[in-house]
Amino acid sequence: KRNSADELAKSFAQVDVCLLLISDMAVEPFLAEHTFLRAKPCVHFSGSLVTPMAWGAHPLNTFPHGRYNLDVYQKTYFVCEKSDFQFSQIFPDLPNPVAYIEKEKKALYHALCSVTGNFTSLLWQRGFQDFESKLGIGREPLIPFLETIAANLIQNPEHAVTGPLVRK
Repeated sequence: KRNSADELAKSFAQVDVCLLLISDMAVEPFLAEHTFLRAKPCVHFSGSLVTPMAWGAHPLNTFPHGRYNLDVYQKTYFVCEKSDFQFSQIFPDLPNPVAYIEKEKKALYHALCSVTGNFTSLLWQRGFQDFESKLGIGREPLIPFLETIAANLIQNPEHAVTGPLVRK
């Protein structure tokens, strides 16, 4: 936004890869407007976008308003489009784990990310609110419960459901 096309071209001449940290909808128009960028590998970080103009490498994590420590960033998986590119070629110094999916499955991947991450958060937000407003119990007692549920899901997802649901 702050640089001219000439300044961008001059900077681009000094790099091996173009990293596109812009909104999903801006990737294709930006690359169409600045065709010289496609002379080198271009990488976008969208979980849903598929374009022949750039390779997708999506960090599988949530990024709320706060910051994480380095350990969280280094443990974050990157889910990449299967292609001739390899994550380690583009990012040789990053230790992150990587998974590859077919481009045709990116919509499903992104939908699953959204559903699993957001729906659980919405349920817990409501639970926190109702425990406080309807039962007079703050969220503190729910934290160990939430941690146990998460641990059960991680350790044995097929048997994580308990209580009346299991007993029918």
